[in-house]
Formats: sequence, C-alpha cells, structure tokens
Amino acid sequence: MGGISLYDHQEKALTKMHNGCILCGGVGSGKSRTGLAYYFQQQGGNLDEADSIMKKPRDLYIITTAKKRDKCEWGEEMAPFLLSVHPEANYYKNTVVVDSWNNIAKYKDGKHAGEWTATGTQFQIPYVFKKLFSREEITFEDMCETKSVTSALYLDMNEDLPDVSEYEKEASIRVKIANWDYNRDGRTPPNQIMPDISDEELAAKIADGHSYTFVGKVGQFCPIKPGCNGGLLLREVIDKKTGAKSYATATGAKGYRWLESEMVKQLEKEDGIDRSYYDAMVDEAVHDISQYGDFEWFVSDDPYVQPNPSDDIPPWETPGEPWQAEPATAFDVR
Repeated sequence: MGGISLYDHQEKALTKMHNGCILCGGVGSGKSRTGLAYYFQQQGGNLDEADSIMKKPRDLYIITTAKKRDKCEWGEEMAPFLLSVHPEANYYKNTVVVDSWNNIAKYKDGKHAGEWTATGTQFQIPYVFKKLFSREEITFEDMCETKSVTSALYLDMNEDLPDVSEYEKEASIRVKIANWDYNRDGRTPPNQIMPDISDEELAAKIADGHSYTFVGKVGQFCPIKPGCNGGLLLREVIDKKTGAKSYATATGAKGYRWLESEMVKQLEKEDGIDRSYYDAMVDEAVHDISQYGDFEWFVSDDPYVQPNPSDDIPPWETPGEPWQAEPATAFDVR
C-alpha cells in the first residue's frame, strides 16, 4: 500500500507494544498513528511492504474524547491504512467506530456496536426498550404479558356487572367477627354493616358481581382499556386452615383490566390495548435514568458537547493512574 512511515521513536514503541499495553506520549507525538500501525500489523499488514493490506481485519473501536471524535481527527490518521468509519470509504468490510469515552458501555465486548442493549429487567421489557432506545416499531407481541402462579389464574369479567364492593366489605367483617379472639384482638369486635342480610343472601349478592373465567397456572395477557370488556386478572388463594377459596390481584396486574392475548388477536381488539400500562413503565424508566444524568443526552445520537471543555477528560488522563507513578517520558509503552 505504501506511504506509511513511522518516526524512530514510534517504530521503537511498536516493537514493545502488546495487547493491553498503554502507549504514553505528549501531544503531537504520534500515539494515534502508532496505535493504528500496531493494529495494522496485528491484522496481517506489513508496514515495510508496499501495497500490503490486512487479511480480514477485526472490527475496530476507537474510544477517545468527545472533542476529538467530533473534529474527526481520527479520519485523517486512518486514511493511510485505508480505514474509515464510513463503510463506502472503508477498503475493508470490517466495522470502524470512533466514539467518546462517555459511551464506552455501548461497545462492551465488541458486541452490538452502535446499538442499544438492555442490561436490567426494567429496560428489557420490549415496549420500554423500543420506545426509549432502539426506536423500533411497537408490535402486538410487545404488548403481551406472560403471568404465572403456583395456584391458578382467573379473569373476573365483571366490568358490566353490579358493584358489590360494599357486600364484600360486609363479608370481610363477618369473617373477622367469626375469628375474633378477645385476648388477641381486643374487647370490641367490629360491627356488621348489613345485619339484616343472611350469610346466604350476602354470598348470592357478591356472586352477582363476579364472573370468574379459569385460565390456568400460566397465561399471556394484554392490558385492555376500560369499556372494552376486559377482566380483572386474579390469582386463586386457598386458606390453609379453613380451605376457603378467595382471590387476590395477580402480581403486576393491579389497576388494569386484561384479556388473553390470543383472544385479543382473534377478536381484532388491538386498538383496545391499554398502552397507559406500558407508558407508565416508560415514564418510570425515564425517571430512574434521570436520577443519574440528563436523559435526553443519554439516548441522543447527536455528538455531545461538554458544557465545560475541561470536563471532557477521559478516565485514563485523570490524576493518580498507574503510569503516573513513574517519571514521565517523551514516548513509552507501559
């Protein structure tokens, strides 16, 4: 390929370099060019041979400061090696990335370079991940939730049935009275609200307000808007002492109505999916991220401009690092 030459101090450093080493030198000493020369050799290139090229070079990730990235200084350094961050200008088929040290987490292990990957349960929810990071289209599958219990899941299709909450309150009071222990609970049990209604009548009135549909131990559901015939998602609870059966809200289902995903698909009720369930998760994720910095900057693809240029100091240039324990040299490998 020709045209690639190094100064004596750069060639000397090149013979000492190894994976994981630190190349130390002042501004303008040619650290970038020497680093690229090392990469070139490691990938099969020969600096002493004209027209030498690399053999299937690995992807190249250059982590620098935001200022140097945005000024495209590395582009000039890479040109003699026929490398470019722009695929159409890159002689090779490998990926070349130049980015700020602030974004180094994006390139962990070299996987998914330039793409967002989720590392926490909160952000692995497809709707949240796509809405905040990847900006991909939300699909029906992204609005389906799998729920599982050790007992049984039920949908209470009670949206159009009478409100029986007062009767249920009365039933709860009667259970407390039946199990009242004066030594344990005190001297005055609660009073009944509806003393004139028998237990049988009370049970019948409560039953009028519920329509339980058995689902199973595992099911896939979609949150449904009010008025779209969704049900309350409940789990069966068995009292170990009495054997009495009751129902409690399934984990993560409180405050919303639900339908089995398959039913939503068959009845073409996709427009009835309650996105507020997922939008609340998105808002919570934004809030959590914002506690550690500016969210808009965190997800932006635009070049980041430091409020104060002195803030753009990468960790390897901060005081107290290992290479600063020894006297500085003009150009050296540590």
